[in-house]
Amino acid sequence: MSNEMTYKESNNNSTTSTAYQTQAHEKFFTPAADIYDNRDSLLIIMDLPGVSKDSTKIEIDENNVLSIRAKTSFTEPERNVLREFESGSFYRAFSLSDEFNRDAINAKFQDGVLEVTIPKKEEIKPRKIEISV
Repeated sequence: MSNEMTYKESNNNSTTSTAYQTQAHEKFFTPAADIYDNRDSLLIIMDLPGVSKDSTKIEIDENNVLSIRAKTSFTEPERNVLREFESGSFYRAFSLSDEFNRDAINAKFQDGVLEVTIPKKEEIKPRKIEISV
């Protein structure tokens, strides 16, 4: 289980963001995600500033938990004047129902934005029913 921690800027501004720490004492941040239902699939969009495609890992486990891990390559200078985005490791997990086709999940990463498309199974997708006379 993760322990919640909060980070406060050193200049005592009221800006706070949430960070978590795993049992292995690895600190990570939870990036915001936008999720869209496009009838045939779900689309998850996440901003991952300072992250490259090569440092991003997406997995789905046997319990249908989709996890996204990423790490920035940015090294912070010593004297921070203002910081409005987090750097370090990012982690986010989503529990998926059985209505999704876990074998057809795909992802695209461009300009620090990750898009994950999770298609619905064919039998779940809406369909038009013809009316006979």
